[in-house]
Amino acid sequence: MNEQIFSLLYAHRDGFLSGQKIAGQLGLSRTAVWKGITSLKEAGAVIESQPNRGYRLADCSGLFDAAYLKELLAGTSFAVNPQVFGSLPSTNTYLRDKGYNEDVPDFTVAVAGTQTGGRGRMGRSFHSPADGLYFSVLLRPRLPLSQVQMITVAAAVALYETLREDYGLENAGVKWVNDVYAGRKKLCGILTEGSIDAETGTLHFAVMGMGVNLGSTAAFSEELRPIVTSLADEGRPEPDRLLLCSRILRRFEALYRLLLNGGQKELLLRYKQALFMLGERVRVLAPAGAYEAQAVDIDPQGGLIVVDDEGAQHVLKSGEISLKLL
Repeated sequence: MNEQIFSLLYAHRDGFLSGQKIAGQLGLSRTAVWKGITSLKEAGAVIESQPNRGYRLADCSGLFDAAYLKELLAGTSFAVNPQVFGSLPSTNTYLRDKGYNEDVPDFTVAVAGTQTGGRGRMGRSFHSPADGLYFSVLLRPRLPLSQVQMITVAAAVALYETLREDYGLENAGVKWVNDVYAGRKKLCGILTEGSIDAETGTLHFAVMGMGVNLGSTAAFSEELRPIVTSLADEGRPEPDRLLLCSRILRRFEALYRLLLNGGQKELLLRYKQALFMLGERVRVLAPAGAYEAQAVDIDPQGGLIVVDDEGAQHVLKSGEISLKLL
């Protein structure tokens, strides 16, 4: 009911709708409309009411609700099944468990206001305070395993371009392979997980998750504060979280479809433009041992090419190593 009321108010947000008209169009009682309006207000929507005129949706920026996200994603594949939660252990875990159920559609989105068990690469925890943005998407591509990393590449480019073009964050950049930075501090982490179809050797499904720091990092641990940042720390006003999510997802869908349609070369070109650490000295933490090198390029599969101090070239693949900037 709330979704129907919201959708009607959103479609007519330039003017007022009477309670009688809402009730008539949706087949509800006036009492049910009033209860729905009250529920939407409690969820964060600003709804004006005037005698003899009815209701007008004045502001959605504080609303954290699936109906609002669905409207923001209208016209995209992600509008089919967006789900919004106040809290989840992990949006990636939630959708990874759903992925084995073929009835859960491709492009399902799950957003959480906070995570109690957020995860990063290599089993690390991901700090997920309540003023951040955490979301995951379920994808069912038939990609060869050699291209799985490109899903993370598309996600990183989508966030990088959103931050720079929509939020004016000129110092945004990508640290290979899955972190988006502002200056020399981490702003966002991306984690892509998947299930392999053993018969075809292709990806059965993938889950791409993203966590973005929005509020002040003053409450982060002493260990994290020197190395992380947020939109607030970078001087940006608190964003409408679901609007930010929808902007990232719109760009991601375009890049993802570019990948599926053979546009990997163009995607990698945009990714290379976003990387800030080419030419930088890095410390490679590999299973065979750590070593220092210079990051010089990326290969056609998105691997990072580095040259060590002996002049030997190495191609680093996601999941095998970790990098530290020097």
